[in-house]
Amino acid sequence: MTAGKEKAVMAMDSESVVTEDFPEDVPERGHWTGRFDFLLACLGTAVGLGNVWRFPYLCYKNGGGAFVLAYVVMVFLIGMPVFLLELTMGQYSAFGPSKVFSSIAPIFKGVGYAMVISASLVSIYYNMIIGWTLFYFVDSFRSDLQWQYCHHEFNTDRCFSDVEYHACKALNDTNIFNFRTCYNATFAAIQNISDITDSERISAPEEYLNRYMLGKSDTFENFGTLRWPLVVSLFAAWIVVVLSLLKGIKTSGRVWQDAAIQVFYSFSIAGGGMITYASYNKFHNNLIKDVLIIGIGDMLTSLFSGLVVFSMLGFMALQLQKSVDDVVESGTGLAFIAYPDAVARMPVATLWALLFFFMLFLLGIDSQFAAVETILTFVFDQFPKTRSKKPVVVVLVAGILFLLGLPLTANGGIYLLEVMDRYAAGWPYLVIGLCELFVIAYIYGMSRFMDDLKQMTNWSPGAWIRSHLLVTIMTISPIVIGLILLLSWINFEPLKVGEYVIPTWGNAIGWGMAIVPISAIPIGFIWQMCTKHKDLSCFQRLRHLTRPTEEWRANAKANTPSSSRNGALNGYDNPAMTEPPPVYSLSHL
Repeated sequence: MTAGKEKAVMAMDSESVVTEDFPEDVPERGHWTGRFDFLLACLGTAVGLGNVWRFPYLCYKNGGGAFVLAYVVMVFLIGMPVFLLELTMGQYSAFGPSKVFSSIAPIFKGVGYAMVISASLVSIYYNMIIGWTLFYFVDSFRSDLQWQYCHHEFNTDRCFSDVEYHACKALNDTNIFNFRTCYNATFAAIQNISDITDSERISAPEEYLNRYMLGKSDTFENFGTLRWPLVVSLFAAWIVVVLSLLKGIKTSGRVWQDAAIQVFYSFSIAGGGMITYASYNKFHNNLIKDVLIIGIGDMLTSLFSGLVVFSMLGFMALQLQKSVDDVVESGTGLAFIAYPDAVARMPVATLWALLFFFMLFLLGIDSQFAAVETILTFVFDQFPKTRSKKPVVVVLVAGILFLLGLPLTANGGIYLLEVMDRYAAGWPYLVIGLCELFVIAYIYGMSRFMDDLKQMTNWSPGAWIRSHLLVTIMTISPIVIGLILLLSWINFEPLKVGEYVIPTWGNAIGWGMAIVPISAIPIGFIWQMCTKHKDLSCFQRLRHLTRPTEEWRANAKANTPSSSRNGALNGYDNPAMTEPPPVYSLSHL
């Protein structure tokens, strides 16, 4: 490599590092202080709000046991293989998503950019949800929880408080409760007033969420103005993120379709976060154990949370004398209506409310750290000189994302949030995951991948495990993801928020949010073909751009003894190598 190039790799003993030709004031890339820091960070990222509110609802909607079976199958067919790919790529290269793909196969550089864009979109609305948990947490410092009652100015006459209803009946069983008022039976008969019917009721927690906290408008078109309590909540959430990240990485069908999307959502894969975290690992960290612990831990957490949630919902259904159908809700409804209602029925409700919303905050903030760290790592990898100005970069990135999130604090912000959650966190992740599998299996080569894994962990899988990995990564996982994408497009339905159908232009905004990160992949492909190695023919250019660069091997060289480097680096240590890697076939197993 010439001296004029940006990086000069010095192959020395196993203690060597990659020497960069940056100014001396550019800090080196950091590492986790210990293996458990990485393990807990990944667990915190994987176990997020989706485990608590999304998994239980999908489980109920798709038939309970049928969905659990589909989810477990998808964990092993898609979740664990893609998870292993991401951790391996990040740890082997010590790069974030953008640099990983530009070095492993430059023509697929756009995949890394797609991850960063997806992480940016998700972090915008995800922190708004964290802001909601802070709003509820602060408002729980009361002897009586506000969402228990209907006597507030923001409540309507259709508001129904179970606490007030039973208090009314306790005075006299013949009393009538309606219009937020307890009436004597005689007076009610004269005025022709009867108990409020189930169809007319709007629960007190629902009115608290929609009318008090969100100030929710009737339609998406009536977007309204910013609500300052939500602006403050969003700002507070970003302050927590900034303060935490300033210290750096050292301290921080339909059933199958839903199951597959939930696996991507729950495992936090295809968003760049896991690659980012793994890139700060030491080269010889045993990531096989990490994959098993994190993957199985996340799956068990989802299953356990489902048991707890349905116990709570069953209790509520019994108390309200309703079916579970009438109390189970999705997403925000489950977390901010059903759960608060259940908590309010417990002894020492204030304490349980504080603990519950603090738990939600912790679940959400860990996942948010990974998304924002992905963006920061992109900046630091692309512009290494900014590493010495990390506080400025962190504040600048957080400030931009905060400003972009301000529309979510408006009266119609909940509709925009639901659009972002449906489109920005769905199809892009599946497409990115499919591209990851294709790049590793058919461009980089499974032989290289398996040898890289062995070089880092000194683990050589047996024939059965090797067969499972090869067949899963090369055939089953790509086919399953492709079919799920196809089915999701065929069965597409406009987004609904409750009974309100998002208008066509609202769904168009969502499609735009999905297309933007996905479009980075073909744009990157075209850009590389049009701007790199113009002196070569198209075919030669394509071959050159699908080979690993010297940057990809730099971290491996720095951590491999010179006596074993040629074998350890799979025989592609020679930058002039033009032959593609050998591809495993079943006859070689």
